[in-house]
Amino acid sequence: MLSRAVNWLSDAITPPVCAACDQLLQHGDRHLCHLCWRDLHRACSISYCRRCGDTRGPHLLIDSFCSNCRARTPGVRDFDGFSCVGAYEGPLREITLRFKQRFTYDALLGELLNASLDASTFADKVDIWIPIPSHWLRRIRRGFQPTALLADLVARRRQGNLQPVLRMARMIPEFHRIRITPSARHRVIQGAFAVTAPSTIAGKAVCLIDDVSTTGATLREATHTLKRAGAARVFVATLARTPSENEPSALESPVGRSEMIASLQPSPEIGNS
Repeated sequence: MLSRAVNWLSDAITPPVCAACDQLLQHGDRHLCHLCWRDLHRACSISYCRRCGDTRGPHLLIDSFCSNCRARTPGVRDFDGFSCVGAYEGPLREITLRFKQRFTYDALLGELLNASLDASTFADKVDIWIPIPSHWLRRIRRGFQPTALLADLVARRRQGNLQPVLRMARMIPEFHRIRITPSARHRVIQGAFAVTAPSTIAGKAVCLIDDVSTTGATLREATHTLKRAGAARVFVATLARTPSENEPSALESPVGRSEMIASLQPSPEIGNS
């Protein structure tokens, strides 16, 4: 009773608003308004390879893998598994951008990331969770590290081992904010990471936690660094994946039924429209 009264008072002083569009939430809404939940459903309906993360049409994937990944074993720069919440569009893009400035979005995004990992094939195989690091200057400017908050939420939910053993040796641009060719991204990021405690990951299966994957250059360089330091397998989990240029916008497609999102939002009619 007391907690209900406290929540009522809090809502009366600062009415809850949608985390993506700032519209006032209606009674029963959680985190997002009705329209933003609908668009989040769409953003989470993208089809992507569960090993490399490349977006593909649903008919170009066999058993959730693209033809390239089915034809070869992962190399030193390749992921052993990939999971993401959805496309870097609409509400997911807006909340992810806001999260880089305000840590208060961590609970919602942590729930989404954990839900996507529940649907993956590798979550129960991970020994160590590792956030993609920010440069120390960027951490000072923000006052926190978004990927570290996400990794902490994932590790605590799964009673896992969080080890921030990756260090960024130099400042690199946030690739999702700029236009740069894939080859240029690779040159910029090459050699940017170092492992602070190689013995911690030796022979272990680790999972990198990131917020946005564009071409995957940052994650592949981090994977390369970890495998060279002794990691046996490297998986990847991100909030958002930028769709390939030939992939249609998820927001233009019909609303897909997403069990992951349905488990987080209280309006059962979303996804049935």
